[in-house]
Amino acid sequence: MEMKHSPGPWRFAGETSVIAADGYEVGCIWKGDSPNDKPRDDANARLVVAAPRLLAALQKIAKMYPSEMESSLVAEAAIYEVLGN
Repeated sequence: MEMKHSPGPWRFAGETSVIAADGYEVGCIWKGDSPNDKPRDDANARLVVAAPRLLAALQKIAKMYPSEMESSLVAEAAIYEVLGN
């Protein structure tokens, strides 16, 4: 299947921009006004930035057999990136 999205990895740049590997701005994270919003805003940014890796992990999981171990490691790495811990 041909991928139509901007290539990963994506990164968070500046205060709000999400930038693809080719330099294209793929998104913007809106930040709340309250300091209480920061944990949610940061989590949202990590999730968006991780999107290409999450897709790749899910694709590998879908083809899990016979490479079950490799697929599990890729999936765990993407989950780690999203959760940030």
